[in-house]
Amino acid sequence: MGEPFDLYQESVAWVADTGLFIVCGRQQNNKYTALERFARQNDLTFVIPQRVYDELGGAPDRSTPGQTPINSAIDAGWVTVADEVDYTNSTVSQVMDDVRSFIAPQRRSDRESRYGPCSGRSRTTPGGK
Repeated sequence: MGEPFDLYQESVAWVADTGLFIVCGRQQNNKYTALERFARQNDLTFVIPQRVYDELGGAPDRSTPGQTPINSAIDAGWVTVADEVDYTNSTVSQVMDDVRSFIAPQRRSDRESRYGPCSGRSRTTPGGK
């Protein structure tokens, strides 16, 4: 039997959000195969929290029969599920706050570029109406 999996080794990349895997799509998608190839070529394991795994497992009817993309990645060994993140840990809380602070302005910018700053989706409208 091999060594126990070390979640803190250099060949591990923590993924705290579903976005990476959602963008990659199903197993047949070029982005999915590119991510798998990248992980294998760099001897890298992506570690996801249970919450992310739960969110990614929600559409098995649209996946390869009997297999969601995330389960395929886990079975292939380039993704593993970690214990749930402890948000009471001050370091974890700080990292999550920093990530949210980084993402929020980009999401706001995306909305404005799609809908324009004066669309109905904006907080204010011209003329104060």
